[in-house]
Amino acid sequence: MKVIFYFLIREYLLIHMSTQPEILQFILDKSVNALVDITYIHRYSQATLTYKLLFELSRLRIDLGLPTDRHIVSFPKYITITFLAGYLRSSRNRILEEIIKLEKRNIVLSRKPLVVDLKKNKTSLLSTAV
Repeated sequence: MKVIFYFLIREYLLIHMSTQPEILQFILDKSVNALVDITYIHRYSQATLTYKLLFELSRLRIDLGLPTDRHIVSFPKYITITFLAGYLRSSRNRILEEIIKLEKRNIVLSRKPLVVDLKKNKTSLLSTAV
């Protein structure tokens, strides 16, 4: 995460904000974006491992440009439990437990290769959100 600090003399800033409204708008936009990012990070950190796993699988599918067949996506062989554990900064056992739960709910159809039902994944994502 990149952090930038701006040190400005108050009077200088106030004069320029009153004469150039785009400076005020710039500061407001940057402040709002920073607050939205902080809120997102906090929400994600409080989410359950199930939610994080389903969310990251959805993002991986998009990032890898994987095709779908009737809402079913098959991940490459290198997307394993070990890969997901490292990706989510969790243990292999916890990821395996979550995948077993998702198999019982018919969201994960296969572990090797990882095959996921996106329609059920989307429904489950909405129900497991914080």
